[in-house]
Amino acid sequence: MKNRSSVFFGALLVAFGFFLLAFNYDLINFSFRQIARFWPALLLIGGLAVIVHPKKAFFNTVTALCIAFTIPLAIYSSASDGIDRVTDKIDNDFHFDYDTEDSDDFDFGDSDENVKKSDGNIIEQDYSLPMNSAVERAKLDFGGGAAEFHLSETTDNIFEAKTSLTAGTYRLSDQIKGNLHDIEFNMKSKNQNNRFKINEDFDLQNDVYLKLNTKPIWDIDIKLGAGDLNFDLSKYKIEELDIETGAASVDLKLGANQDEMKIDVSSGVASIRLNIPEPVGCRIKMNGIFNSKDFEGFTKEGEYYVTSNYKSASKKIEVKMSSAMSSLEIDRY
Repeated sequence: MKNRSSVFFGALLVAFGFFLLAFNYDLINFSFRQIARFWPALLLIGGLAVIVHPKKAFFNTVTALCIAFTIPLAIYSSASDGIDRVTDKIDNDFHFDYDTEDSDDFDFGDSDENVKKSDGNIIEQDYSLPMNSAVERAKLDFGGGAAEFHLSETTDNIFEAKTSLTAGTYRLSDQIKGNLHDIEFNMKSKNQNNRFKINEDFDLQNDVYLKLNTKPIWDIDIKLGAGDLNFDLSKYKIEELDIETGAASVDLKLGANQDEMKIDVSSGVASIRLNIPEPVGCRIKMNGIFNSKDFEGFTKEGEYYVTSNYKSASKKIEVKMSSAMSSLEIDRY
């Protein structure tokens, strides 16, 4: 029996080793989320191991291993299914308390703005910063959560924003240093501890619309807790784009207006889609075992995924992604 057991575990290790080698060298491609859904099969194998065991012992090696793998896979599968539902309908799944008393504790920032209340306790805010002729570079530090974020139009000002919020407010501040315009636009919650209160009787309807000027070279830093972000950046000269997300859905359309663009993504659980022009060469490095990827038209070179025109292209985009459990999709247009 010991010889049979040794053969079984030896064959299992060999098969598992070949499987990991094939995955690392992209000979096979699979989604770990799909594999994790087969965790009940491990219970079946563990049960069969008890039945065929000569002493019908429950505590045998095979059953113990099956149970050891079943528990984390079951937790992961259940959690990822729940997270998918959150990211698919992120704008419909949040409910917040709202203080309908006076709004003296709102801080509307340092810029020109018009604030008004509309029906349903929705706070609408308009922000703008004028374009300075000496500015050649701009940096936007943008943060928020539990909302839908949009950027599709340009402006003659260097920055414009319109928000329609049922909870919280935004603060805009800026500083010009030589030819650099540094802009911060971040969300502030209504209560003092910077957290939203959950209430099943109140639905969240938060929308944020941004506009940027196309003249400067932009560095953009986005910190997104939970939300839905849809930015069309194809008209802008983007040099660096940093994105930090929690449970979010991110859809970005990128352009070919800068020789080199660097994108750094750090996410917990997110769905990220990048739309990249065909003539642009692209290289991707993705860290995290529990991630899924869709890189059609890319080939694996070492630790990178690259397009066939990466070396020859005059415009290049480099993507680095570190994630716990996310999906990354690259579309070419």
